[in-house]
Amino acid sequence: MKNHNPIKIKYLSNLAEKFTLLGSGIKLNEDKWKSFNITSEAIEKHINNIFEKGKEIEILKTELSKKLTEARILKDEKKVILDQLEKRAVGIHADETNKLKDYGL
Repeated sequence: MKNHNPIKIKYLSNLAEKFTLLGSGIKLNEDKWKSFNITSEAIEKHINNIFEKGKEIEILKTELSKKLTEARILKDEKKVILDQLEKRAVGIHADETNKLKDYGL
């Protein structure tokens, strides 16, 4: 098996480990597996596919984390504007507090 980065998702890691162990047995007994058209190279392809998927997921997790950080920053920025608008609405309708219902206040 090639040198792969560890998979952080347990079920993918377990799957890759089982394929690796099975692949070792297939490699040691290739003559018995030839009739089934199964080779250690085919097992390696399965393992590589699992690691690729794990890598894709880690990249997406990183992107999601960045987007969540951006969303928190946006929330903070927009909250300031929202607070200003709410205060202005209260000021505009200081004498007509029943009008604040129009603004959801």
